[in-house]
Amino acid sequence: MITNFRNNANLIFGLKSAERIGKETAKYGKRIFIVTGKASTKKSGLLDRVIHQLQEEKLQYVLFDRIEKNPVVSKIMEGAQIAEAEKCDAVLALGGGSIMDAAKGIAFFTKNQGEFETHQQGMIEEIPALPLILVPTTCGTGSEVNRIAVFTKDETLDKRGMRKNGFLAKTSIVDPELMMTMPKFVLASVGFDALCHLIEAYISSRANVMSDIFAEKGIKLLKENLVRLYKDYGNVEAWEAVALASTLGGYTLDTAGACAPHAFEHPLSGYKNIVHGEGLAAVMPAIIRASVSGNPQRFAELSRMLGGNNEQDCAEAIENLLKGINLKITLSDLGFVEKDILWLSDNVFKVASGNINVSPVVFDRLAVERIYRESL
Repeated sequence: MITNFRNNANLIFGLKSAERIGKETAKYGKRIFIVTGKASTKKSGLLDRVIHQLQEEKLQYVLFDRIEKNPVVSKIMEGAQIAEAEKCDAVLALGGGSIMDAAKGIAFFTKNQGEFETHQQGMIEEIPALPLILVPTTCGTGSEVNRIAVFTKDETLDKRGMRKNGFLAKTSIVDPELMMTMPKFVLASVGFDALCHLIEAYISSRANVMSDIFAEKGIKLLKENLVRLYKDYGNVEAWEAVALASTLGGYTLDTAGACAPHAFEHPLSGYKNIVHGEGLAAVMPAIIRASVSGNPQRFAELSRMLGGNNEQDCAEAIENLLKGINLKITLSDLGFVEKDILWLSDNVFKVASGNINVSPVVFDRLAVERIYRESL
């Protein structure tokens, strides 16, 4: 198999690395568009700290704090219009995966004109986006080191991934200390999302030598540290390990991509705006059980990395980890009912057929319905 790995993001990783945000941002202009959420970076004091750093570098800033979980296209386009009108030179994201994805979209559409859908379908040639500086405050998506972002269309609730070279950060600053204010339930959700990225890259038909290196290391880090951290929130070593695993998951997405679990989840959080990691937790065991026959050897290796014995107990190993972080849930727990299954199943093939097609087992429509039903 031919492996093509290219990633030019400048990654700065480690405790106290957030102290470099101002100086790194100053490399890309004088007027900075800050993208963040409505509350968390304000409550933690991070936003004030960063603004102080920008002011020390004599930088001006425009604050855009209207992004929520599962960012919608209308907010992306609104942010891009403001960034363009304010003549901003660069985009700085402070927050979790939704914030970083939104910042990617804003940086891109500030420079790239035309309808969102035409760019999503690759029908318009891409021009360079505004420079991006990404600072994650959660350890889940790995968005800080890849060319991928996910957006929900307001009118249809379709949640799709989008891949653009302009989504790759000029600089990413991953400081585990910024993540320590997350509530435990958020850590559980984002940590499991990171694990899914790593697992999906490992079992995907697009897996390759580079994605395997990232995935195997990341899976082992999370197996050894996610439950440990959930139970001992003050464990700095575990925070560093989980944050690193999340970033490695970001690399796997850029190298091999996701497969069935994310294909099944995107309709869930598009339809009901649920927490992405919780949706993954609800469907992952059933998907794994239905996928083992597609590559028993891979699933046996995966199971052993997760503390199991062979391919037959791979799903059980994942369920044991979910129990350890209090995330063993069902779709019913998230508010879904039997009548939702038809819409969800239709939407899988509408928004994520590519992910289904690279899965160990390529599920047909009846199989998709069955997995959703088993997950209720």
